[in-house]
Amino acid sequence: APGDQRYNAGTMSELSVSTPHASAAINLRRLLAVRAITLGGLLITLWFAVARLGMALPTGTLLLVLAAMTGLSLATLWRLARPRPVGDCELFAQLLADVAALTVVLYYSGGSTNPFVTLYLLPLAMTAAALPGARVWWMAGITVACYSALYVWHVPMPHAAHAHGAEFGIHVAGMWLGFVLSAGLIAAFAARMSATLRQRDQQYHLLAEQAADGVLLVAADGRVADASPGAAVLLGRPRTALLKLSLADLVEADKAVDNVAGLLVLPSGRRLTSAFRLRRPGAASLEVEVSARRLVDGRLQLAMRDLAE
Repeated sequence: APGDQRYNAGTMSELSVSTPHASAAINLRRLLAVRAITLGGLLITLWFAVARLGMALPTGTLLLVLAAMTGLSLATLWRLARPRPVGDCELFAQLLADVAALTVVLYYSGGSTNPFVTLYLLPLAMTAAALPGARVWWMAGITVACYSALYVWHVPMPHAAHAHGAEFGIHVAGMWLGFVLSAGLIAAFAARMSATLRQRDQQYHLLAEQAADGVLLVAADGRVADASPGAAVLLGRPRTALLKLSLADLVEADKAVDNVAGLLVLPSGRRLTSAFRLRRPGAASLEVEVSARRLVDGRLQLAMRDLAE
């Protein structure tokens, strides 16, 4: 069909697949939810430290930072209502804004001694879950650099005027609260990301079954893990027989257009379209176009289309 991308015979090139704009928009909305919870937690902590413990914190400066991040979130919600798609760079920039705001808050409230320093794990975990590997390393380097800088440069944490010698216990309680907040938000974000990936795989599987003549699921070792009824008809073998075979058993090795071994090492996040000549018992071999994709569970999904049709 016009506009389709195909591979030349004898090559093992791959079709690059960028992160879908829809996924980036979903992740940006999740980031805004996490940010709202974090800002609320910091605001309540600031009120408690100043009003209840009598700590002489620079309230005006800290409130200004929290207000700026709230304004950014509102502007982002407005932006998400516009038709312009969301890209990875925009999501990464939003995460960097969170790191910058957290660094300013921590600078004015004890630096690396502030128990909420564990909140640096939030943008790092979100980057690891939603963005390519290069940006993960950038985020890791940036958060480590900010944490290290706060170890040297910061405004010391003021004493609690109403603590009556219980400052160590308050600090320990703050560490506990910071850890619980970070762990809870990371777990919630990771669970939603996992659910999104599973849903996308299921949708792709259904679309592949509808568009293809047959679908195979291939395990990491190359053995057939499952086969659709259409694949059984296409290959002239019952499903039970296909489950005893490997992908190499089905391909005519001397006539294969592409290398099966290369197909089996297809990385996650990539799709590949290849032409294969498949063996059929008691019948002539069949040339098919195979569209391959690595699923979240590590298996390969192969959507086959009969090129003779």
